[in-house]
Amino acid sequence: MEDLKNSNSKKKGKPKKGVLWLLGVTNIKEGLESTAESISESGGRVKKLFGMYKNWLKKPENTRTESFEEAVRRLRLSKDDLAKRQREYTITTLAFVVALSFALSMMVFALAQGQFASAFTNLCISLFVGAIVFYNAMRAWQIKNRKLCTAREFISALLGK
Repeated sequence: MEDLKNSNSKKKGKPKKGVLWLLGVTNIKEGLESTAESISESGGRVKKLFGMYKNWLKKPENTRTESFEEAVRRLRLSKDDLAKRQREYTITTLAFVVALSFALSMMVFALAQGQFASAFTNLCISLFVGAIVFYNAMRAWQIKNRKLCTAREFISALLGK
């Protein structure tokens, strides 16, 4: 009978192999502690990322303190230099407007043909080229009006507000 008890008793040398063993946990207490630590660490990371995102979204303060005339003096630009740069920005704007219209027309054509991947690619190209058009148009406008401005002020001026 004692032999029967000895054969039915649990062997203490080998740990049980179950689902937790597959996950690398042989002791439930250790597993719970490591899980709690990883959750608290990820919570700290999320809090740090949220703080960085919140700071990124804050409205930037206008750090420019100089006027257009002061900037021209600081850069030692003559009236001829300004006229040349305004002409360069205007020509660049017009060239990229042509490229933008081509990219947009190709996007419409791709949509009409059912080529959605091509249409998306052309949309991305159009957004990129549109940003270049906006940048160059804003710089030409600033030189023409002899006024430094933000993008919001430029858009308001274009819309006549």
